Amino acid sequence: MIRESRDYDSQGFYVDRLTLMRHCSELADDYSKAADKAEELAQIHRGRQAAQ
Repeated sequence: MIRESRDYDSQGFYVDRLTLMRHCSELADDYSKAADKAEELAQIHRGRQAAQ
């Protein structure tokens, strides 16, 4: 049995843990995409430096 638990956010609103977990997962996905893009840009930059 899953017991619904709620916590307060920084403004004092109730937030259920499944919502928090979903938001954390979305943030992790965004971070992963940003890290992939940063690596892609770093490879382009290294390629340009090597070409000079």
